[in-house]
Amino acid sequence: GETQTCVTFIVLCPPRTFAHLCYLDVPPDKSLADIQMDSDVQDWNQHPNPRDTHPMALGFPLGCGVSEDDSSSSTTSFLCTQGEGGQLTHFFSGNLHAIDFRCPIGTPCLAVGDGIVVEVTDDNTLTGVAVSNLFKWNSILLQLDVDDDDDDVAKSATKNIQGDEDSSQVKEILKGGPLFVEYVHIQANSATVKAGDRVTKGQIICKS
Repeated sequence: GETQTCVTFIVLCPPRTFAHLCYLDVPPDKSLADIQMDSDVQDWNQHPNPRDTHPMALGFPLGCGVSEDDSSSSTTSFLCTQGEGGQLTHFFSGNLHAIDFRCPIGTPCLAVGDGIVVEVTDDNTLTGVAVSNLFKWNSILLQLDVDDDDDDVAKSATKNIQGDEDSSQVKEILKGGPLFVEYVHIQANSATVKAGDRVTKGQIICKS
């Protein structure tokens, strides 16, 4: 494939705002016609419930101590590079609760719970932060099995919450409901499951 160097700005600003972000330093032997510039302007929508949470405890999504060729590896921890509500890119409604981990290419991705595979896309080979690539990625979407009557789940969800068991915050969390987990930016052609498959917690479903 073709590799190009690019600079991408992700900017959130109020309407009718002018933002001077950079200037173009065009080499003497080039012109503006030689520079590729893309833009994507869209309305920002706030998440309807930014403090949304779920009582179900999840497993860790990455396999520790296993490399791309399934041999032993020294990787036993992963750096979280952006958490929920991260100011880099996690301020959109659709990814407000996303979590990013830095990991070696080929790290096994594990099902964080029992459930059903809803959707799989792993045929995309575009990478990088160019605007034209920002909305093209490989991913696996799981719908996890949820037991709203599980007492252990309820205790785990409320143990760190200030207030009594009758508080509105506790009642809201205990509602639970459907829970979907999406693995984004996975390795092309690495999915080991397909839509409709059942998965179990800890099962390898793809690679990073």
